[in-house]
Amino acid sequence: MAEPPIAPSDPRTYGMGARILARALTLRCPSCGGGHILASWFTLANACPRCGLLLHHGPHDHFVGTTLVNFLAAEMTWAIGFAVYLVASWPDPAWDALMYVSVAFMAVLPVALYPFTRITWLAVDFIFRPGGEGERQDTTPVAP
Repeated sequence: MAEPPIAPSDPRTYGMGARILARALTLRCPSCGGGHILASWFTLANACPRCGLLLHHGPHDHFVGTTLVNFLAAEMTWAIGFAVYLVASWPDPAWDALMYVSVAFMAVLPVALYPFTRITWLAVDFIFRPGGEGERQDTTPVAP
């Protein structure tokens, strides 16, 4: 069950960083925890269908933050896997296989992690700028 949206003026917003990041890592809205915020693997919906939080921010530098988080997540995942493999296979690691697997990981990981890193960066942005005026879409139903 999704939680109620976090109000922009709610003082608890600043103490809820872990909850907001956990929502992002499960591909849910950072504000309310509602799902279905991905239109496709590479595209976010325009707004959260539950609370109306706008998921596309105007500044062009939002994409730079997403790219940085994606790069760091892919590199750290590869580095941890590399270290675990070396420790497990020492003193005779298969260097050729390690090279080919590393190239494959560096090609696949950024694509596989993209939605997670995109929503995580959105959550970080939401923690520091909790959705003030103009950051929510009106979700009230229109009468026929």
